[in-house]
Amino acid sequence: MLLYHGSPKEFKRLRVHKDLCRHDIQTVLPEGIGIYMTNKLEVAKSYGEFVYTLEVKDSTLIDMTYWEGINQVFDLLRNFMIRHRFDFDDYIEAKVAQRIIEGIVYGVIPCTGLDRELSLCFDSNAKFYEDYNDIETITELLEEANRKVLEMYVMKYNDPSLGVVYIAKNPDLVKILKCVRSCI
Repeated sequence: MLLYHGSPKEFKRLRVHKDLCRHDIQTVLPEGIGIYMTNKLEVAKSYGEFVYTLEVKDSTLIDMTYWEGINQVFDLLRNFMIRHRFDFDDYIEAKVAQRIIEGIVYGVIPCTGLDRELSLCFDSNAKFYEDYNDIETITELLEEANRKVLEMYVMKYNDPSLGVVYIAKNPDLVKILKCVRSCI
């Protein structure tokens, strides 16, 4: 898949680091730091005079704009947690899981924050506290699982103000094909 990335700077390789971020991470970038991409050339041009054409392998893409993509991430997190002897299906009602999925599909909940949403569900579940007395350990495991998923995949998601956006937390998943100086 070909995508575009706009930048005020010219560079030879992609990197993900907070010092490279142009925006306030918490308020402007709810998905956090990463390589933000678009399938619209005009949108990329609006982010700087250098427009990069990037290649992302389809096998590394998870489409968080549809239920199937979010369920894929749920399954990856679920399998990681089961390997650590914790089945979060025991503590999340179907209607709550549906609310989380809908929030991500419509861009209300950040796609990279699934671990936070699940932790909040556990924190408000009395049965969870009967079975576990250490939510911090479960939260840390979820954060680790989420980090591993985000390192393995590029996420396609809906942003309420921008529309469809792609984010990679791992620069190795994205290849620069060319860089062109645009006329803004």
